[in-house]
Amino acid sequence: MKSWIYFCLILFMQSAYAVRSPISYNLDIFRCGKSYKTLFEVENALRLYQAENVDLKIQNIATFADALREVSKNLNNYMPARVKFIEELLSSSNENVFFKSGQKIVRSSPESNLVLPDGCEVLPIASIEIDYFKYKVVINQDIFEELSIEGRIYLVINLALDIEQGIFKFMSANDSRDVEINQVQGREFLACWFSSQCRPKSLGEFHSLVRKSPYNFLILEQDGILIPNFAYNKISFDENTGLVKSTLNIVHSYIQDSTAYRSTAQINGEKYPVLVDNFIKFNQDGKVQCANLVRDFIFEERIELPKTQFFGRIIEWEGLSNSGYILNFPFCVNGKGQVKQGGITFSDTTPFRIKIGENTFNINTYDPLAENAQAGLIFYDDYKVNWIVSVHETVLFNSQKISIDGHIKFYPTGKIECFSAKKSVKLRTPDQKIINIMVDPNKNRSDLFCFSEEGNLKKTYPEFESTNVFRSSLEKF
Repeated sequence: MKSWIYFCLILFMQSAYAVRSPISYNLDIFRCGKSYKTLFEVENALRLYQAENVDLKIQNIATFADALREVSKNLNNYMPARVKFIEELLSSSNENVFFKSGQKIVRSSPESNLVLPDGCEVLPIASIEIDYFKYKVVINQDIFEELSIEGRIYLVINLALDIEQGIFKFMSANDSRDVEINQVQGREFLACWFSSQCRPKSLGEFHSLVRKSPYNFLILEQDGILIPNFAYNKISFDENTGLVKSTLNIVHSYIQDSTAYRSTAQINGEKYPVLVDNFIKFNQDGKVQCANLVRDFIFEERIELPKTQFFGRIIEWEGLSNSGYILNFPFCVNGKGQVKQGGITFSDTTPFRIKIGENTFNINTYDPLAENAQAGLIFYDDYKVNWIVSVHETVLFNSQKISIDGHIKFYPTGKIECFSAKKSVKLRTPDQKIINIMVDPNKNRSDLFCFSEEGNLKKTYPEFESTNVFRSSLEKF
């Protein structure tokens, strides 16, 4: 099943009754006498953009391919998805782009030029049609070949940015008649990119630049993740570097027949696909630290997950996808590349027992109705267990056997720190106190009791707060 369906189903369900007729618009150029120039070249010469000291010379070019390669080399550091999309637009195998010779482009939108110099006229060089997540482009090849090499570069970059903007606005609008493509944004960006004063020197600076007017990019890119720069999304930025620290949503893929706009989490040198509703956290270097690498049961796409050896068994790790943790329990690694937290899904009844301190726990309680079982774990460094989600065991604590049910927390030494009991019990602590652990028959488990490493009572949390105590240890937004 094509991955773009995620975007349609999940992100825009609220637009089920929207009016969605295709939209069409043009990409324009100037004809001044017998020569053709892009709007960008002429308007920049008249200093109509915000950026100053714009130098349009592209070094080391002999052909259009050379120029594209030179410009892409720098752009790729900040917007690799867009660079890939530009390459797709120019690919001979792209069935959505047509270069037509001897064919006049019909005007379908108002002219987008800011000025009209004496002796010049505005002509459409291309027509663009957008229909949901699809696009179609027809380019007048005769005029395109009349442009300078640099002019063709400016044109295709502008085209790519306009298509991206158009599809995003089309999909998020309740009525496609309300969609307006601001073609000046792409030209403003080009002016900034070719200005030594304006062009950002780091990815953090790039984020800060394109999030504001006159650029207003609708997507940010960081370490393979596409981040929607929309009001509905919550993004946290590092105040010092400008890098994204976390995002509550991502873009997985939204342009049909394109592999450019697809988020992939790069963890320990490997790339993993991620889903649309997905919390992502980045480390201080801007690299992916947490992501929901959850198998897609809806469309039955097989996702290869990170594997590590854990207690002598090769384990595939993912985000925990049951009990409402889909946005709160992503798969995470620490600075050493070790698993910090993650879920394990078991597809058989083979026991998986792990020894922690003086107790042994079976962490794959098999559910025959769901035909699988899940275990969620949070670690300290070096795979020392911090929490196990939903344990059903009889454990030895303070030399007494206690039946527990729920989340259980450990100290790095392996000693139990917190648990909820399944059965009422009177517990004697080393300081000679008697703790009455009571189980409400209507709740099937006790409050959450937490103890010092010596085994003395430290704090008690009401049963309804136990999950919040567990979540406080999670990596989260």
